[in-house]
Amino acid sequence: MTAGPAGGLMCGVLWLVCPKCPACVAGYLAVFGGMTLSVPVMAWALSGLRGALIAALAVGVGVLVWRLGRAIVR
Repeated sequence: MTAGPAGGLMCGVLWLVCPKCPACVAGYLAVFGGMTLSVPVMAWALSGLRGALIAALAVGVGVLVWRLGRAIVR
């Protein structure tokens, strides 16, 4: 896990470039991966991507709460 301002900046950049719709996912794959998939398949992949982002956010919040709790106890 990256700590400090660089970690926050990297997270923000990843959030900004994250595709927000199935057509965007299909476009990103076509441009960067050289492959094309149908929009229904991209909708399914987008659901998985959203789940992964929510899980990463939950882990980040958990780590922040844990660190703040340890700082208060000291």
